[in-house]
Amino acid sequence: PIRIQKNIPLIACIDDSPQICMLMEKIITANGMKFVGIQNSLSILPILIEHKPDFIFLDLIMPVTNGYEVCSQIRRVSIFANVPI
Repeated sequence: PIRIQKNIPLIACIDDSPQICMLMEKIITANGMKFVGIQNSLSILPILIEHKPDFIFLDLIMPVTNGYEVCSQIRRVSIFANVPI
């Protein structure tokens, strides 16, 4: 039988470090949750909108754009108004 996974939280990790994303993925998936890692600052919003995570880990110090700017952009998207960052 095919099991449909319902109500399993999806956690997003926005960090320019591949090591941090891999570590977060191991921790999150080992605890039964789904994971999406985003390292490219230019694709953050499209990926978030596509996957609609329940929680977002956000690095503050990144090249191109910093975490505060990214947080501000995320908050402008209504579907993320109540998503913890």
